[in-house]
Amino acid sequence: MVVNNYELGNKYNKKIALFADIHYSKKYPLKNLNKIIENININKPDYICIPGDIIDDATIIDDKEIEYLINFIKELTKISKVILSYGNHDELIIKKHQYKNTTTFFKNLTKIQNLYFLDNENVLIDDINFIGYHKHHSLFKRYEKIDMKEDLKNIEDKFIKNKYNILLSHSPINILNYNLRADLILSGHMHNGLVLPVFKKGNNGIVGPYSTFFPKECRGIIKKENTTLIINGGVRKISNSSSFILRILNPIYKIHIDYIKI
Repeated sequence: MVVNNYELGNKYNKKIALFADIHYSKKYPLKNLNKIIENININKPDYICIPGDIIDDATIIDDKEIEYLINFIKELTKISKVILSYGNHDELIIKKHQYKNTTTFFKNLTKIQNLYFLDNENVLIDDINFIGYHKHHSLFKRYEKIDMKEDLKNIEDKFIKNKYNILLSHSPINILNYNLRADLILSGHMHNGLVLPVFKKGNNGIVGPYSTFFPKECRGIIKKENTTLIINGGVRKISNSSSFILRILNPIYKIHIDYIKI
């Protein structure tokens, strides 16, 4: 496991745990989830933020094995408040290249105490404003050649003046181009650029989503004016929707968890 620690000040005296891209599926390596629980238990963050790709394929929500994921989330909520937001895989039926409305499933999770699922919504907790951006799935397909201006109108009124605004945005691509009123943006999606563990410096990657090569802004911390973007390396680097030949490489990539002090 790779653990990164970021110090962004101590005004609020709070610690955030960030991890993304669980990509839960059938026959999932449950040891990954157990390792996360163990690490979170040791570090005792105030909030746990998971900005999307909680599941790998939308059809898993109708399978009995989804109970393992729900139990994992329940264990997290026993430690700290958990804030979830959408990723592209959370509503994707991969084999059919179609999208499934999974809102009911995720909204039902909010029946769990200490859990918040933000679908273009915000919640004020301890004087900190959390916003979850649900980027329209059609925008993911265009990779860097996208204009999100219209889509971002869905959250423009969710920022609160004179509060610390934390935006959960699954994809970090171009998100800093829009001068959002976010103090901190938490992202995933880039799977650490599939950079091997021996490489630790810089934000660039080797392979990104949709088979893009040498993508930029795929890991680590990036600052622009008054906004800090942190891109988590992800839990599952090569998802179950990839070929078996690629999936056998998963053991060489480690789980990434980021801890952020604000």
